[in-house]
Amino acid sequence: MTDAPDRTVVSGQGLGGTAAPYAGLTRPERFGRVLVRSPSPGRLPGEGSEGPGPVVHLGLGLHDGAASAEHGEALVPALRARGHLVHRTVHTGGPDHACWQGLPADALAETFREERPVGGVHARA
Repeated sequence: MTDAPDRTVVSGQGLGGTAAPYAGLTRPERFGRVLVRSPSPGRLPGEGSEGPGPVVHLGLGLHDGAASAEHGEALVPALRARGHLVHRTVHTGGPDHACWQGLPADALAETFREERPVGGVHARA
């Protein structure tokens, strides 16, 4: 067990995919890595704590539904504008377990390859 943010992940899908970035953005001193899959539409929180923000992996399904897909695509530039390093993947499927099987492990590996941004704007597809 660790309390090091660079080694602590918060993750969610659907409504949890809305809660996970909220936790990461408001508590970057606790959560250094955020995995989001098929997020439900929601709002990003206001500015979080000072210091490095989390590295975010955003997984979107082509069949997540129009509102979820639009929200997920809007998250990418919104998070990047705040200086977060964002990885975005798109798969052919929807927000169900069968479509996501195996993807969390790939997202974890991708997310932990990166250093957390200290300042400035980072962008990556």
